[in-house]
Amino acid sequence: MHDDYTDDYITFLIARLHEQLDDEYAIEILQKALDYTKEEATNAIKNADRPAIIVFDDDIGSLLIDKEDKQEIYNILDADFMIYKIIMNHNSNNNSN
Repeated sequence: MHDDYTDDYITFLIARLHEQLDDEYAIEILQKALDYTKEEATNAIKNADRPAIIVFDDDIGSLLIDKEDKQEIYNILDADFMIYKIIMNHNSNNNSN
């Protein structure tokens, strides 16, 4: 698993993949991107909730589905994680006011 991401982000990513793609493709992405075993990926997708509605709609699944190069996958996830952190920081700042 790529340790640069928080558990909350990974949960959010799995929920989004589950929402956007057939399970087969979501499982494949989790295996490629996060080094999940097939069993871990299957269980993660099976237990995924709907993603929380944040500020943006996206197509993270379609961005990752055809990528084979790990660095390219991590670049996409890094950018996505950066957006996630900005949004979560914005939301927590707005909730404290």
